[in-house]
Amino acid sequence: MKKRPVRQFVIILMIILFSFTLCGCAVTDLAGEVIETMRSDRDKEDTKEKRTSRRKKNDGDDDSDEAANDSGNEDDNDADDSADPVDEEADEANGSADDEVSYHADGELTSQELSELDTLFNSESYYGFLLTEYQDPRDIDWSQVFYLGAGLSYSGSYEEAEMEYLKQVGATELLGDLTVVSEKDVESYVRATTGYDYKEMRHPLSRWTYLPGCRAYAFDHGDTNYISEVSTFRGSVRDNVYTVHYGHIGGFGEGTTPFTVTFTRNGQTLRFLSNRSSEYDEASAAYEEDLADTYVQPDYIIYDSDSRKLTDYDLSGLNARELRIARNEIYARHGRMFKDKELQDYFDGKSWYYGYISPSQWSEKNLNQYEAYNVNLISKYEKNAPAPDASASSGYTNNELCQMALNYYSRHYGYRPGIAEVDSVNGNMVTIHLYDDMGTHTATSAWYEIDRTTGKGTDEIMGGKIDLNR
Repeated sequence: MKKRPVRQFVIILMIILFSFTLCGCAVTDLAGEVIETMRSDRDKEDTKEKRTSRRKKNDGDDDSDEAANDSGNEDDNDADDSADPVDEEADEANGSADDEVSYHADGELTSQELSELDTLFNSESYYGFLLTEYQDPRDIDWSQVFYLGAGLSYSGSYEEAEMEYLKQVGATELLGDLTVVSEKDVESYVRATTGYDYKEMRHPLSRWTYLPGCRAYAFDHGDTNYISEVSTFRGSVRDNVYTVHYGHIGGFGEGTTPFTVTFTRNGQTLRFLSNRSSEYDEASAAYEEDLADTYVQPDYIIYDSDSRKLTDYDLSGLNARELRIARNEIYARHGRMFKDKELQDYFDGKSWYYGYISPSQWSEKNLNQYEAYNVNLISKYEKNAPAPDASASSGYTNNELCQMALNYYSRHYGYRPGIAEVDSVNGNMVTIHLYDDMGTHTATSAWYEIDRTTGKGTDEIMGGKIDLNR
């Protein structure tokens, strides 16, 4: 009888110990799950913080660059002419700031270039271009592009715009965030990123409210139109037409069909051509190849002075006026404006020009290594260059007419002849010969007789009146 309570006590003690063991395992498993969850949450927060920091950094570039600008660059077309040429080898060794934009011959894009494009694509300025499909830039949905303002700051009174908006829609308060973009900025930005006028767009800001008092557009919306972060994984360039394949990572866009975007590039300025899903077939590949073949470089004195070092051969045939324009078109590519009226009028007439940086805000830091070198080289040639022909002072130069003739032929016939040269000059009338050198003979594409002062004339082969500006 005395042993039985002891046996019962031992059994009870074993049950209690076994229960503690089970509880300990459960607690250990739960702690493991909590720690793993915390780690997962921390990783998500780190990723989110990095993305936010990346977007903020990109969105703040304009402000930081503006604050760093030299106030001494007031001289519109002679800025830093005395600067020493950039040492390319030193840049490659030390990692120049110019490396932020890489230029190279046709071929595959480097991992650095893809990383740079990741930053651009995830910025407010360009993210909206990747949210809809289009094979023609006139089909871009501008409500998506300007959803968060496209990186543009509204220069007018935001309070006045908000009051006018509420009055127009008959509301007493905003439901979300109000984006306000000036009419002028909309028109300029559309032109800069597509090459077309805003009035040609098929999907304008129709869902937005136009504020006539502020001459601006306004839209009351939710917090963001970001789906997920864009990540590029492959790309190539041919004749300055970029073809880039990308997908979405994180967010509810992840796992969707990859996309392919095509565009041309001038530094940090992208001009979009198409954006569509990457379900390739032979027709898609043919379309891209034709697009690269038929795309026409805008009319420059030297169209590629932003992507290679110029040589004596490039500059030896240009007169003082042409050299001056060639040097300043390097600045104009970046959107710089000019105090000199002749220069400003000249670049305002170019389809590729989008002027928005005043001379006082300009900084030479905006130039890449090729541009900085070429500015200095052209400046040296300008000092000893011959004056322009008297006949060209009241109209287009011979070089300009040849470039215009090539562009005109390419626009109308889908092919760009290899050579354009002035055959004869009779007063203001200039005869231009477009042809290809076939080795044993020349293959003529066109003979144009053009009025130097207007750019208009006749097609001597096909007949009829032509205007090289159209």
